Amino acid sequence: MTQIRIDEEFSRLIPPLLMEEFEQLKSNVISDGCRDPLVIWAEKGILVDGHNRYKICTENQIPFLISKKSFEDRDAVLDWIDCNQLGRRNLTHHDFQMILGRRYNRIKKAIGGRSDRDFSGDQNEHPKTAETLAQQHGVSPATVKRAGQYAEAVETVAIVAPEFNPRQETKQTVIAAAQVAESMPDQAPTVIAMGEKEILAKAREIQAVKRNAKESVRETRREENRVKVATVKKPEQIIEIGAKFATIVIDPPW
Repeated sequence: MTQIRIDEEFSRLIPPLLMEEFEQLKSNVISDGCRDPLVIWAEKGILVDGHNRYKICTENQIPFLISKKSFEDRDAVLDWIDCNQLGRRNLTHHDFQMILGRRYNRIKKAIGGRSDRDFSGDQNEHPKTAETLAQQHGVSPATVKRAGQYAEAVETVAIVAPEFNPRQETKQTVIAAAQVAESMPDQAPTVIAMGEKEILAKAREIQAVKRNAKESVRETRREENRVKVATVKKPEQIIEIGAKFATIVIDPPW
């Protein structure tokens, strides 16, 4: 019999069943047996689909079949798991956003897109990737990109505040928590633990500071340009060379 290994990263990708869902699945497996084969990464012997059924079968000595599938690498397995999960009918809105966003971000990274961790709404454009995933999962490309931003936000918060449960929060709160986590990682756990109002308030403060900083940079550039304009040579200082050109390219300081 094939020795089945469990990979923690793969397991974490599977959205947990509600208690009643797990009990219903357990009842079905005990009553009717494990009708669908468990999917194993052929080259590694790692379980990639059927974690709940595997747990039920091993705890209740119920036989099961396996299906071996080959993958090039771990990223290929991760994407297959996410794609397979997106076909489930009982996904919550949070889980759908998370999984779709993970797929978008993973593919974007694979084709050279950087993750800028900017939760203000500015996203790198990967129209072909977004359009392809949108067609596959019946949503708009804009939804795919927003899902990517949301998945990054959840990942960012999890690093500094693992006890934060995004399933119990609004999308706005999760995005705000990510802004806090990114801008002030040392204080973020305390702020995030306070609750929704504190998270949103701190995120607004962070956004205001960033806006002021950007405006300060713009004003500095404007002043530099004003100096350049003031010091440019006057017309009488320009020497006429007498040559004729078909095209003149200039770059005024303003």
